Amino acid sequence: MLSSDGSFTSLEEALNLVGTGSFQVMVLLTCGLSNAADAVEILSVGLLGTAAEAELDLTPHRVGILNSCIFLGMFIGGLFWGCLGDAMGRRMSLLLALTLNALFGALSASSHSLASLVAFRMVAGLGVGGSVPIVFSTMSEFCNATSRGKFMALVASFWMVGSLYSASMGWIMITRVGWRPYVLVASLPAWAAALLTLFFMPETPRYLAASGSTLKAAQVLQRMAAFNKRKLPQGFALKPVHHTKEEESQFLASSRSGQSISQRSWTEIKHSWNLLKCLTFEKPLRSYTWPLMVAWIGLCGGWYCTVLWLPKYFEERGAVGGSIYAETFAVSLANLPGNLASLYLTDLLGRRLTTCLCMAGACVCALLFAVAPASGVWPTVAACVFNAVSVGGWNALDTISAELYPTTLRTTGFGLLGATGRISSLVTTYAAGALLAWKLWAPLVLAAGLLAAGSFAMMMLPEPAGRPLQDSTSDCSDSSEVGDDRLAHKRVQDVEDAGVDGSSSTTALLLQQRSTSLSGAGGGRPVGMEDNRSRAET
Repeated sequence: MLSSDGSFTSLEEALNLVGTGSFQVMVLLTCGLSNAADAVEILSVGLLGTAAEAELDLTPHRVGILNSCIFLGMFIGGLFWGCLGDAMGRRMSLLLALTLNALFGALSASSHSLASLVAFRMVAGLGVGGSVPIVFSTMSEFCNATSRGKFMALVASFWMVGSLYSASMGWIMITRVGWRPYVLVASLPAWAAALLTLFFMPETPRYLAASGSTLKAAQVLQRMAAFNKRKLPQGFALKPVHHTKEEESQFLASSRSGQSISQRSWTEIKHSWNLLKCLTFEKPLRSYTWPLMVAWIGLCGGWYCTVLWLPKYFEERGAVGGSIYAETFAVSLANLPGNLASLYLTDLLGRRLTTCLCMAGACVCALLFAVAPASGVWPTVAACVFNAVSVGGWNALDTISAELYPTTLRTTGFGLLGATGRISSLVTTYAAGALLAWKLWAPLVLAAGLLAAGSFAMMMLPEPAGRPLQDSTSDCSDSSEVGDDRLAHKRVQDVEDAGVDGSSSTTALLLQQRSTSLSGAGGGRPVGMEDNRSRAET
C-alpha cells in the first residue's frame, strides 16, 4: 500500500515522522539497564577478588585468573551473539544474552572453589559479551539521525549506573553480610532488563526492513508513532532495502531447502565466517574495522587493566577495610561529569574526535596515577580523573562502532570489535596482575601505551554524526571515503528502483527462507514475501 501521493517512504523519513518521545525513552531504559547489568557483572569481579581472597585462598595470580575469565566468555559471546543478532534479530538475541548473564551470575554465589567461581563467571561473560553489540545496535535503529547520538550516549552512560550500583552494594553488603548475597543482588539489573525486553521491546524496524519484511517494519513504526502520540500518513509504505548481488548470493547459500539441521548449521557457520571475512578483508568495511579494532584494543586493555585492579591499588597504597569500597565508589561517581560532557561532545565535536581526545586524556591520567604519591588523596583523585575522561571515550566509541556498519552486518561487526577488545582485556588484566607483583606503577604505564595507540587509530575513520544509518553494504560502498559528506545520501534512487524491479522480491524471499531455516516459526525474522505481494496488489 502506497502513501496518498503514491510514493514510498524511506526508513529515515519514517523515523522522522514517528518522532522522538516516550517510545525511545522506554527503549533507552531497556538498553540502558542491559548496559548497566554488564557493568555490574564485570566490575563486581574486581570486588570479589578482594572479598573472597581469604575464603578461596586467592593469590594475586589466582585473582588475575578470576578477573580474566569473564573476558574469555565475553570474547566468545561477542562473536557468537554478533552473528546471532544479524541472523535471528535484535530482540530475541538480547533476551537470550541477558538471561544467560543473570542466571549464571546468580549461580556464582554458590561457588565453593576457585574453579566453580571461574566457570560460572565465564558463562555469565558469554551473556555480557553477547548483549553489548545488540544493545547499541538496537538503540541506534530506533532513532533518527538527529537524536541518535544523544540516545546512544545515554545508553552508554548507564554504565555509570551499573558501576555505582556495583560499588555501593559492595560497600554496603560485602563487609556486613559477605560476598555471596552481594553476587545475588548484582544479578538483579540483568533480570530487570530481560523482563523489559520480553514484555515491551519489539524488533527494530531497520532490521525488519533489511531482512525483507517492510510490512512488519511499518507495523512497528505505527506502534512507535502511537506511543509518541504521532500519526503516520494514511497508507504509507516503506521503500525496500537495496541489496548487492553478493548479499543475495549469501542469503541464497544459507537458505537451501531440504537440508538437515546439521547441514543448515554448518551452512550458517560458513555464512557467518564469510561475514567476518567481509568485515576484515573486503572494501569498504575493512577501512572501518581495522582502525576500530586498534581503538577497542587500546581502550579495553587500558581501561580494564586499570579499573579492575583499583581495589588492589588502593590496598597497596594504604587503604583498608571499608575505605577500599568507599574509594571505588568515588571513582565510579567520577563517571558523571564525563557522561554529561559526552552527551554534547559526540554531536558537537563528532564521535571520532571525541574518542580520540578522551583516549589521549586517559593516557595522560594513567601516567599521573602511576606517579601519584602513595599517601593522601592523590591516588584517588588521579583514578577519578582517569575514569571521568575515559568514559567519554567509551561512549563515543560505542556509538561510532554501531553507526559505521550497515544494518545487515551491524551486530556482527560490533561483536567482532567487542571480541577483539575482550581479548585485549583478558591479556592485559592477567598481565597487570603479574606486573603489579613487580612494580605498582607498571600496569598503568602499559595502560597508557594502549590508550595512546587507540587514540591515533581513531583519526583514520570517517565521521557518521548526523547522517542516516546504512542498511546494506551497497550503501557503504558509496560512502567509504573518509570525510565524504555524501555518507548516506546517494542511494535514494537505487532504493526506489529496487521497489519496482524484481530484485527486492528475490532478496525478501531469500531472507525469509534463511530465517525459517535458522529459527523456525518462532524465529526472529518475519516473513517478507507478504510485503511484496501487498505492494503488487496495490
